[in-house]
Amino acid sequence: MFRLYLIILTIGFAAVSGGCAENDPGATDDVHIRFAHDYILHLPGIAGEHWVDHAMIAGLRDAGYDGHLEIVDWTGEKAGLGALINRKRNEQQAEQLAGRIVALLHDDPRARVILTSHSGGTGIVVWALEKLPANVKVQSIFLLSSALSPTYDLTNALAHVRGHAYSFWSENDAIVLSAGTRLFGTIDGPKCDAAGKCGFTRPEGADERQYARL
Repeated sequence: MFRLYLIILTIGFAAVSGGCAENDPGATDDVHIRFAHDYILHLPGIAGEHWVDHAMIAGLRDAGYDGHLEIVDWTGEKAGLGALINRKRNEQQAEQLAGRIVALLHDDPRARVILTSHSGGTGIVVWALEKLPANVKVQSIFLLSSALSPTYDLTNALAHVRGHAYSFWSENDAIVLSAGTRLFGTIDGPKCDAAGKCGFTRPEGADERQYARL
């Protein structure tokens, strides 16, 4: 299943980044120049930095992406269930990620920040976006097998996305993002099937215009 996500992610990333040289008459065919101002920050799931994260990075590199790429392991010494349920620490990690995004855009005004995330890492990404200053936006976000609850209101997070947010889910994920999150809770707390199992649903009162980015 993760291999399928990797294929889709590579195609999706090409859509948001690969065509930039064609639109710039002064651009060259040099891949490094084309991606010089692209920054991918990837947040793994609650297991922390894992082989699936390195497989994703290898896939992007093989596809020709030569920009900046960093794995942000937010779990620290709390990998596993400890990372899932420690909301206070997770909020702190989201604050740090928001600060990292602000610093990148300050240091490189031409930066295009793209956030990719897996499972529990999608919660950190969404909370980080919510903490950004009003005028700060990332280019795109990718939420793979999100451990957030399906009705979590993404309005404030989506307001900080310039392009689109891509959410990948599978109804076949019956163990981790169904039985697991029903027993231990999603990363935002509710004990239910996670969005990675059934997709996100716009809750009542959420901004329909922002959800059009999803």
